Amino acid sequence: MPRKRIQLQPEFPYHVFNRMVDQRFFEIPISEVWSLCEHYLFETSLLFGVKIHAFVLMSNHYHLLVTTPESNLSDAMEFFQSRVARGISAAKGNSSVRFQARYRWSIINSPQYYANATAYVYLNPVRAGILTDPGLYKFSTLNGLLGHSRLSIPICTSSLDDLDISKDPFAFYRWSKITMAATNPKKVQRALRSAFFNLAK
Repeated sequence: MPRKRIQLQPEFPYHVFNRMVDQRFFEIPISEVWSLCEHYLFETSLLFGVKIHAFVLMSNHYHLLVTTPESNLSDAMEFFQSRVARGISAAKGNSSVRFQARYRWSIINSPQYYANATAYVYLNPVRAGILTDPGLYKFSTLNGLLGHSRLSIPICTSSLDDLDISKDPFAFYRWSKITMAATNPKKVQRALRSAFFNLAK
């Protein structure tokens, strides 16, 4: 399949997904990877002016919702991924750690789709069978928004966020558990592989 050419734009949020090369696990404790991600997402937001809406780290991949007012997704992701990979390599004592060259991205251009994508991201640990309550997953910005942990990743509200997730995470939390229970996650997953997220396809 030909590689999807990145569409750089400043207006709408992206869903970004990537995993380690060969789908390897991180090989250091996920808590250490989370600390690296927190640090470098903070730096990425400062250096590139990106607005982070949600982030979830799993055992070998991550999900990120982000808006790029300066149309610089490629530069921001290259910085974030290279710094995190470098940090993991340093912790392991070798230089073999890297993310897959292709990160997946999808532009989200409606409030309903934004809500669906956010719920999909935050429910990742539930679908993986790690726990049943997404708010208790430690390596998710939802955990911090709900007050269960200190949140050092700067979370911004998207212009598409009709639910005002960052300001009222509990309302979103209740909505997501009800709505996504009736939504086929495979359909959302397919929609996130398109250049523009579209559940109607």
